[in-house]
Amino acid sequence: MAALSSSTTPSTTPLASILSKNFLAVSTPCLLTLIKYITNILTSPPSDTRPRTINLQNKTFASKIGSCKGGVELLFDLGFRRDPSFPSQVVLSPEFEDVRQLVTIRREVFSALVGECGCDAKESKIVENVVPYPRVGATSSSSNNPNPNPNHPNPNPKSFDPFKSQSFSSNNAASGVDPTSLLPERPSNYVSSTDAQLQLLTEKKRKLQKRSEGVGVERGWKGVRANTPATDDNFKSVITDMTTTVQPQKSDSSLLAKSFASTAAKKKAAEGFTTKAMRDLAKIKNEKVYPFAVIRFQFPDGTGLYGRFGTQETLKGVGEGVWGCLDHGDGDGASENLTLYTTPPKVVLNKSKTVFEEGLVPASKVYVGFSGGGQYKLKEEMFSRISATDEGDATDMVVEGVAVVDEGKVDSKKSVEQCSGSGSGSGSGSSSSGSGGVKKKGQTREEKMLAKMMGGK
Repeated sequence: MAALSSSTTPSTTPLASILSKNFLAVSTPCLLTLIKYITNILTSPPSDTRPRTINLQNKTFASKIGSCKGGVELLFDLGFRRDPSFPSQVVLSPEFEDVRQLVTIRREVFSALVGECGCDAKESKIVENVVPYPRVGATSSSSNNPNPNPNHPNPNPKSFDPFKSQSFSSNNAASGVDPTSLLPERPSNYVSSTDAQLQLLTEKKRKLQKRSEGVGVERGWKGVRANTPATDDNFKSVITDMTTTVQPQKSDSSLLAKSFASTAAKKKAAEGFTTKAMRDLAKIKNEKVYPFAVIRFQFPDGTGLYGRFGTQETLKGVGEGVWGCLDHGDGDGASENLTLYTTPPKVVLNKSKTVFEEGLVPASKVYVGFSGGGQYKLKEEMFSRISATDEGDATDMVVEGVAVVDEGKVDSKKSVEQCSGSGSGSGSGSSSSGSGGVKKKGQTREEKMLAKMMGGK
């Protein structure tokens, strides 16, 4: 072990001796140990004697610092001195502790490690600067104190700011992070898990909507004469033609699992406060993307007309479609004379908005009015027209819709992976599974809602 002497030649500093008189295999562990010593001293309270006391007989000290030429001398430059009571120890007493000198030497050691020794700061878990533990009276002076009290034990007390954190984290200080911050520092591009999942599901919803927009919608016009009960076989046939979809039969275990998941989700949602992102995420998890909307038009003479419309079609296009189903007589009038509204209360639909924006998805009942005193009736052929759900591409268009998140897999990793994949994969999987299953008995939730909106029970 190097001799314990505080004398150093003026031309050679202890740090220069460590770098010039030792191999890198010896100098690098020595400097790494020394920078840890200095970091622990700077980031600990002045009253903490543990980092300020070093046992010279410690194996780690002897192998890394004691065996390195210039290592012990650098300790004396830091302010360490022999302990008269324990000759085998060196201590850093308050009268020899200089924070500025510690910071300066630590910065020089860091530069030597990164430069001459070729150490990687991230891999070695060292940082260039640390925030020293606040010393009482270190930043205050009698000149800054307007009313100094010489009889007070501390004539220059630090001012207390109730709006500033009074905590100090030694771990943050050693890592170069603000030690007084109550919240962990995050990078500027940090995105929470809730925001990340919301972005993925929003993108998936956009892809599903874009995919549905590219599919042609068969109108499937079907007229209903006046005074026809909404619950008779005619109405049921219309609903069946336009909305029935084949669904795979669910087992009792899957129904129970879905019920438990729904109960747990409601309980979790009611536990405390939620952010806007959390509410938007919970909303989009329960949403479905519908390829089209089924609309029943009610005319003043009591007749009705059913038709399909894309969710992104404007109400102007919807009105033009309805106008084409009317008997114009001598050809007078135009589609602009046609007014679409819902009731109660009466709300006239904006023709510049889409079906989705006016809330007509997945099904709705719209009343038709005529301005200018004109009265128009449905063409007779509308009452005998058969729906074309079994012809062409219309077989793929069902009002059931595609869930943004698969049932029972709301928080699963698979749903996140599907968000980054193509939207067509999700949609095609839903339609193929529906076409290959067994026809479901009874009405689905969408069918019941559709029947209720159309005036049924």
